[in-house]
Order: sequence, then structure tokens, then C-alpha cells
Amino acid sequence: MACAAATVAVNIALAVILMRPFGYVGLAMATSLSAFANVAMLVLRLRRLHGAVFDAASLARIGRAVLASLVMLAAIVGLERTWHFPPADKWMQALWLAVTITGSVAVFFAGAWLLGERPRLRLREDRHAS
Repeated sequence: MACAAATVAVNIALAVILMRPFGYVGLAMATSLSAFANVAMLVLRLRRLHGAVFDAASLARIGRAVLASLVMLAAIVGLERTWHFPPADKWMQALWLAVTITGSVAVFFAGAWLLGERPRLRLREDRHAS
């Protein structure tokens, strides 16, 4: 509960600080940065309660997720450079968003798969091991 309250306080403080120079983008930045602060507080608390949080396998999975995210980012940038967001037509905007979101998710999961990530197989193995 303390981490949640601290996260809200960080979010409010950052929103006040970032809203003036960046407008509504500052509010989004404040939300994202406070989420990072929340994760940091939770990891520190978990480490204090249970010792080491990440082992080599966890760090490898995080690395694969980061690489898959970078591949997804490249796909989004490539799509935006070849097919710009339609300025006026609402149906074309909806189509553009649908293609971008669906394509991005597919690229992320394909990238993760190619990098060796197999979360469903691990879940099944874990379930049978107990």
C-alpha cells in the first residue's frame, strides 16, 4: 500500500512539473515515469523481503523482451514512414490504427518467438513438475 501511495505522489509531482513545459504530453510522461518508480520500489521491497529477485534466466528473458520491443519499434517506424497517418478520413484512420496495433503485436510476438521465448511451453512444464 505504501508503494501505491508513493507512486500516486510521484505521479502528481511529475505531472505538475512536466505539464507546463510539455502540456498533455507531460501528463503522459509523468504517468510513465511514475510507473517506472513503482516498479523500482516494488523490486526493492521484494529484494528486501526475499533476497535476490532476478537470476540469469530472468535477465535473459528481460533482454529478449527488450530486443523484441526494439524489433516492434522498427516495424512501427517503418510502417509510419511508408504509410502516413491519414489526416482527415476517419475510416482510414481507424484502419491505420488497426493495422498498426495488430501488426505491432504480431511483430513483437514473432520477434520474441524467434529469440527463443516460449512462455506457454514453460507454463505447461511448470504445472507438470509440481
